[in-house]
Amino acid sequence: MYKFGFFFHLPENGRLYQELVLGFDGKMFRFYFIDYDIIPNKYHYSTSRYYELNLPVLYKVQESKVTNIIFFNDLVIEGLTEKKQSSNQQFKIIVGELTKSNDLIEESKSIFDYKYYTEKEVEFGRLILERFISNQYIDKLRTDAAYISASDYYRENKWKGVINHFKEYIDSINLEKILDSLWVKVWDCHITKIGGDDRYYVNREAKLLDGTNITDPYLNNIIGLGERCIESDSGYTSHFPKPNIPFGVYENETLEAEKRKIIDRYSKEEHMGWLFYNQLFKQENIKKNIIDWEHRKKIAVSNLENHFYLEELNNLDHRLFYDFSSRIINHNDILNRLNRLIYYIQNDTPQIRVIISGILPFRDEHKWRNKIQDVIKFLSADKRLILISRNANGAESVAMRYALENQIEVICDYNNWTLCGRDKNIERAKDMIDKAQLLIVTECNSDISKNLIQEANSKDVPVKVIK
Repeated sequence: MYKFGFFFHLPENGRLYQELVLGFDGKMFRFYFIDYDIIPNKYHYSTSRYYELNLPVLYKVQESKVTNIIFFNDLVIEGLTEKKQSSNQQFKIIVGELTKSNDLIEESKSIFDYKYYTEKEVEFGRLILERFISNQYIDKLRTDAAYISASDYYRENKWKGVINHFKEYIDSINLEKILDSLWVKVWDCHITKIGGDDRYYVNREAKLLDGTNITDPYLNNIIGLGERCIESDSGYTSHFPKPNIPFGVYENETLEAEKRKIIDRYSKEEHMGWLFYNQLFKQENIKKNIIDWEHRKKIAVSNLENHFYLEELNNLDHRLFYDFSSRIINHNDILNRLNRLIYYIQNDTPQIRVIISGILPFRDEHKWRNKIQDVIKFLSADKRLILISRNANGAESVAMRYALENQIEVICDYNNWTLCGRDKNIERAKDMIDKAQLLIVTECNSDISKNLIQEANSKDVPVKVIK
């Protein structure tokens, strides 16, 4: 049975031939391993922005490992994707007017109709499908045509290139060949109205019997494709003189004369003008369509953030994943700690934001390192510990390194403070204490510790000393 999730690429994994999938099991998210060799080659070198959940997938899992994976990117979107571009024929996507009317078809059946999916899974599947479809349409609309604008004035190659492109297109048109299968019918219609004006219409229908599809609005206009009214009159009378044009289905000389009239009406200069204005009209429609799709995407993302913790899962610190590149550390332990973290996130486990700071006594660093680690283990046993650090030498750097190595969240603004030599600044202490619920120090005499303790006391943040 396929589940819904996201591919989670690890660009720093040292080619250990394992990646991750963040999967939704019907109730919660958790990470699973996936072997390198079952991932399509084009995803082996994905962007390093792996922590952005932008690659939705279907997957099958056994225990803690994914055994099969299908990327949404490889599926046909009916009406948008060329089938020859798809690498997966088992599934296809159908676009609806609303999130609930989008569909993911397996063979000939909607995947959302399978009874083994929970309501939560169906909701999640439809939302990631909506976000994916929206992104695909937005990308397609933005690349559909080369935009023209007044700013092209400063880009000579751009505006000359557009002109050359239109000119080459116009020069390639063989109107006689296009009209070779022309079919035309003309008829009139008289509508009477007792006590009011009568109306008289002459209608013309034209089509190309060889099935040629004309999308150029100028050609469509001068050929008169489709059915349209070409003459009309009204008045308080029952007599309307017929125009001096042939009626019925055009054949032989009549049809040839109609073709010649169309050819004589054609103008390359007029055609060029139509192409430019049609491009401007098209750009306006594209803007409106993009706005509509961005609105749909915004609603889907909002629901994913409100119901499925998308924002927090999307912003997991990428440093928490670095140890997957190690050949020494047990990767299963890392996976379990990551799953513990996202379990805390999804269960709204109470947070405890802690600062661990202070100088470590010379020659006793190892002993104090163990004490700091014991404190972190104790605090994170049943709470979502978030370490506030500025990575100063001593307890801050020790605690931060241990936290990251054990998949514990860290908030660190090292660049603005410690890196700039402002680690003893009182403003640094204020910035850290504003974010903290508990201050733990190894000593009370250094400038860093004094500043932190002073700010903690002024804001009623508890202070504990490691002994």
